Amino acid sequence: MLIRALIVLLAVLNLGIALWWWWRPMPVDEALPAQIDGVPLLQLPGESVDAVPVPPPASARTTPSPGPAVSARPVDAPSPSVVDSRGSGLCHAFGPVDAEAGQPGAQAFAHGRIHVQPAPAASVPPRGWRVVMPPQADLEAALALQQTLRGAGFSDQVLVRNPPETNSIALGLFGSREAALRHRQRLAAAGFRAQVHPTGSDIRPALAFELREGVDPEQVRIGLRMLRTQPVDCDTLGR
Repeated sequence: MLIRALIVLLAVLNLGIALWWWWRPMPVDEALPAQIDGVPLLQLPGESVDAVPVPPPASARTTPSPGPAVSARPVDAPSPSVVDSRGSGLCHAFGPVDAEAGQPGAQAFAHGRIHVQPAPAASVPPRGWRVVMPPQADLEAALALQQTLRGAGFSDQVLVRNPPETNSIALGLFGSREAALRHRQRLAAAGFRAQVHPTGSDIRPALAFELREGVDPEQVRIGLRMLRTQPVDCDTLGR
């Protein structure tokens, strides 16, 4: 009895499979592309190369639209359309002046004469000398410079985020000017233009002048690579 039931079950299964196979939907063959972009066709011996044209790749068929032209302008060369040759009536001092920063680019921002304010006579020698990178155009540029310095092996550094030396980078404090200058030479050998200044908050030696109309003091501070800026009385400059 059990064997007979198994035979009947197998017969039913075979019949079901045969019916499914007969009534199944026929598969639709998808046509393969005649040619893949950028891949030449297979040429048989004796077949003409010009028989089937090879379409160019998609990247060659699309013509990119020209983007807007970008003109790079250095920060210390303000646009004539922005800066007026007239004076603004506002005078500022910028400093302290370092051997790596100075007067050559100041005339683009100044109206009239540029005055050099010497450093005050020190009754005692400075307590230390510091090496700094001058201010960058913005925080993003300062952070990028930090990464570049670390990649060059200069990991002892602090980013200054607050005024008056915003976006400058402190690179070390030294007990003597000679030691600070040696560190600056190592930075210069790696392509970094650092500055050396005595400790303290005095802005002098400084460059002082009347700003041209439309000039922002912070723009001048960054353009001249000065750490600080402060307003001064124009009458004291003898303009």
